[in-house]
Amino acid sequence: MQPDGHGDLVVTASTHAQLVGFRVPGTSPSGLAACYRSGVPLWMDDVNDDPRMNKQMIAEVQEQLGRRLGPGVWYPIMASGHCLGVLAIACAEGATPPRDNEPILELLATETALALAHENLLLEMERLSGVDPLTGAANRRAWEEALSRETSRSLRDGTPLSLLMIDLDHFKQYNDQHGHMAGDNLLRASTAAWRGRLRPEDLLCRWGGEEFAVLLPTCTAQGALAVADDLRLRMPEDVTCSIGVAQWDRHEPHLNLIARADANLYRAKANGRDCSVV
Repeated sequence: MQPDGHGDLVVTASTHAQLVGFRVPGTSPSGLAACYRSGVPLWMDDVNDDPRMNKQMIAEVQEQLGRRLGPGVWYPIMASGHCLGVLAIACAEGATPPRDNEPILELLATETALALAHENLLLEMERLSGVDPLTGAANRRAWEEALSRETSRSLRDGTPLSLLMIDLDHFKQYNDQHGHMAGDNLLRASTAAWRGRLRPEDLLCRWGGEEFAVLLPTCTAQGALAVADDLRLRMPEDVTCSIGVAQWDRHEPHLNLIARADANLYRAKANGRDCSVV
């Protein structure tokens, strides 16, 4: 489990794929959050009876796995005195307690810390390069630079500027059914399909997860709506997407423009998905 940047701890990898995405508030009184905050391992003879456990979380996990759990440990992943995350290990009822294998756990936590440090380095390199490594689309840094450049050009030349916010429908369900590798392939295929419709001056950005943004210079809201409907028709594997459209009013801050497109995206979701809203 790792911090999500907004105060929660979220499962980013698991031996049981259905637990990926499970989250726990970082400020909760649970033993897991306490382990992350303190950097001290928390050993349990039985996760169900330990008063430091979040009973609701344990019940949900056991329901997902379809079996009762027994001994466990929350083991901090430390690097340079900072906790990067927690190895949350719970064994089947009656299994050997993890405490009996502490040297192995310490080695595993050290290797995980090295892997996370390497991942953070790659993410920083990605941020600086301006490209999302999974899809080849622009990343948020490149997006911010392009949006600033194009709004200045729009003001100078008196041309319209629009953007799209795109979200793949039921992507978590697709991942659960087909696996995360198939989900990655779907993101790549969608990006490739959309590029065939966009102009060289348009910018496709991976906004995060299964959400994308498209910057459309010299394009009105109605023109952008037509582009959005074309992009929806190009979705692979019978998967659908929802799109919010907004045109810059030539006065509002960038965040307001993005917020309006995002609000229209949520309207598209509320309207039944697989549609575009301007």
